[in-house]
Amino acid sequence: MTDDSAAPERRIVVLGVGNLLWADEGFGVRCVEALQQRWTFDEIAGAPVQLVDGGTQGLYLIQHVQAARNLLIFDAIDYGLEPGT
Repeated sequence: MTDDSAAPERRIVVLGVGNLLWADEGFGVRCVEALQQRWTFDEIAGAPVQLVDGGTQGLYLIQHVQAARNLLIFDAIDYGLEPGT
């Protein structure tokens, strides 16, 4: 049995990844920006919601991933394939 009272708060993290100056045009970053502009998030199912503009930070984003109870990542890449491939 574990003592959850000492556990860190787990949150819902929405992480947008992308490079505004490269081929994906910062898709994930723009998604997070749109959410921030149009919606207000307090808590969902008792967990705080954190919107993160991850840009191109790579491994420096690990703290946000580890803190997530639930994680939604927005990202895109252009391999020249059909959309959704």
